[in-house]
This record gives sequence, C-alpha cells and structure tokens, in this order.
Amino acid sequence: MEAALARHHSATSLKSLLLNPYGFMAKYALGWQRPEPQGEVLALDPAALGSLLHEVLETAVGHLAVRGEAEVEAAVTRACREVGTAWETKRPVPPAALWRATLETVEEWARWALSFEEGLDFGQESYAELRFGYTNRAEHEGGAPWSTRSEVLLPGTDLRLRGVIDRLDLDRAGLRVRVVDYKSGRPLKNAVGLAGGGELQRPIYTAAVRQLLGPDWRVEALLAYPRQRTSLPLTDPDAVL
Repeated sequence: MEAALARHHSATSLKSLLLNPYGFMAKYALGWQRPEPQGEVLALDPAALGSLLHEVLETAVGHLAVRGEAEVEAAVTRACREVGTAWETKRPVPPAALWRATLETVEEWARWALSFEEGLDFGQESYAELRFGYTNRAEHEGGAPWSTRSEVLLPGTDLRLRGVIDRLDLDRAGLRVRVVDYKSGRPLKNAVGLAGGGELQRPIYTAAVRQLLGPDWRVEALLAYPRQRTSLPLTDPDAVL
C-alpha cells in the first residue's frame, strides 16, 4: 500500500482511492486487472469510446503542423485510419458496418475538438495531449510550455500527480491559461463539489498548471463535449480544489 500511494496518481487512481479503496488496493497495490471480453461486441462501452477518442486526438496532433481547417481535417482522417487499424488487431471491435460508423462518429468529434474556439477571444498558444508529472519518461518536451518531467504534488499532501491535458491554451500577455478536458459522454448536471468523483480532473489539472506556470496565472477550466458540441466551465476552481 505504501508503494501504491507513492506512485504518480492520475484522476482515475485518485477517484478509486477516494471512493473505492478496496478496488484501489486490488488494482494498484496487488496489480489485479479485469480481463477484457474476447467475444464480439456490438458497441464500444463508454470507457472504450473515450479511449478511442483520446487516441485519435493524440495521433492527430502528432500529424498536425499547422492548425488550419483543412490541416485538422486531414490529420484527423489519417489518425482515425491508423488508430482504427491498430484497435482491430488488439481489441474486440463491433462488426464491420458498426465499426465504420463508430470511427466516422469519433472522427467528427475529434475534428470539432481540435477546432472549436468557443469563448477564446484572445490570441493564444494552443497545445494538445500535454503531459505533466512524467518524471520517468525519456526527455521529449515537444515544444511544451513546461518540462513534462517536473514533479507535481496535490496541494496539502505528498501525493504525486501526473496526467495528460487534452488541450491547453495560453495567453501570455494576460497571464491567462485555459485547460480543456474532452468527454465523450453526457454533460455533468448540477455538479456540486467533486460530483461523486466525476469532477476530479479539472481541479488536478488546475493545481498542476499553477505549479508548473506559477501562481500569477489565472486558470480557466472547461469540460468540452464533442458529442453535444458544448462546453461547461468550472466556475470556481479554487473552491473545488
């Protein structure tokens, strides 16, 4: 348990630690894993659908040199083809027609996720799939605004954090930073506090950004829902944190 607590925590592991400590012990201390189904599936479950979207986004960003409309569309199309092929070799996927429809839907979501500019009324630098807290990772900053190997702690604790921020926009002149977290499910409704563990990522990302950029930056945090093409701001990051 000491070793499990000393690991670099993600929002997923902290949610388990807070709400399901026995599950935390099983997965992170004992190393138990739930077996994946081997039979044919008719549809991806929400977790798998979210993983597929994020893999497509990360792959698309790797192909993206300029963020114009045509460039985003081409990068996302290529990423969907590559990720889809990889999934077919290592995971159970729906039958061919349903799988093609799933990939087309995810491609549409990813295109919106990399191009939506809601509320961004300032000139900004934009980053996608931006890592923090990966202290054991081979040094590869990729133009990031901070060292991805820097240690990040959860405020008030000695718990170490790491994660991947889906999108980060910087306004250096105004010392403003916006963190965007993409979700493939339904928007949170009447979220209060940590929303039963569903509102952990944005406070963690807020804390990480402040430690890595400095306390003078004003942090805004958004949940973005490509399926509904809407975004939800975190109104008081300090209170939630």
